[in-house]
Amino acid sequence: MAITATQRTDIVKVVVGLFNAAPGAIYLNNFTPYAGNTAGLTNDLVADPAFTSIYPSFLTSLEFGTKFVDALVGNAAAAADKQWAAEWIAGELNAGKTRAEVVTLAVTELQGAAGTAKWGAAATQFANKVAVAEYYSVNMLGSATDVGLLQGVVANVTATTDVSTPAALEAAVSA
Repeated sequence: MAITATQRTDIVKVVVGLFNAAPGAIYLNNFTPYAGNTAGLTNDLVADPAFTSIYPSFLTSLEFGTKFVDALVGNAAAAADKQWAAEWIAGELNAGKTRAEVVTLAVTELQGAAGTAKWGAAATQFANKVAVAEYYSVNMLGSATDVGLLQGVVANVTATTDVSTPAALEAAVSA
C-alpha cells in the first residue's frame, strides 16, 4: 500500500502525541498499514502495553489527564492552563469518551492552538517535535525500538528549536 507524506506525518503525530517519542523507522514501517486511519492506530496504541505502562488503567480520569497533559506540553504551557486541560480530559473521560478519543481531541486542539497566547508555545513545540521525530525516522532511518530511547529523540525539543533545515533537524536529534 502506498503512503503519502501527509499520511506519514499524521502517523508521526500520533506517536509523538501518545508517547512523546519518535516512532523510528522500524515502528513507522510497522504503522504504514494505518495510513489514512489514524483513529485505528490511536485505538490500537492506547491498548498496547507500551502505552498502558506509561498510563496504567488504574489511574483516575484526572490522574490520567494530568499525566498526559504534562507529557504532551511539558513546560510550554502555564500550570493553570495545564490543570484546566487535565480537568477537561477527566470530564470527557467521565462522560464516557475513551482514552483514544480524548487524546485524539487533545492533540487536535493543541495543533489548532498555534499562535494563541495560552497554548501557542505548546503547539509550536509539538510541531517541532513532529518535525524532529519525522526526520529521525525517515531521513536518518533511526533504528531504536526502546520507548525511552525514542522519547530521547524529542526530549530536548522546545518551541524555539530550529527545525528549518536538515542540518538543524539533525542537530536537534543529536541534542
